[in-house]
Amino acid sequence: MSKGFFSAFGPVDDVDRYAAAPAYMSFMLSVRFLTDHLEGDVYFKVDRRGDNLARARSQLDLAKRFMLAGPEMAGIIDDIQPS
Repeated sequence: MSKGFFSAFGPVDDVDRYAAAPAYMSFMLSVRFLTDHLEGDVYFKVDRRGDNLARARSQLDLAKRFMLAGPEMAGIIDDIQPS
């Protein structure tokens, strides 16, 4: 399925950017959750005070794991993209 997705767009010029995208998205979401926590939980509704802080921490941890997996993800992307 991944090969079919990439074949619609042709070869990936910058594999590292594709591999870094999940870490970037998780980091940005962690910033949004933290900002909402600091502003009183007005955007992301929560059941308890501190839920958005917990979400921010989880997303930041996920971003770190994506960063560590970056080289492996780049290798996978390089393997499945069309020649």
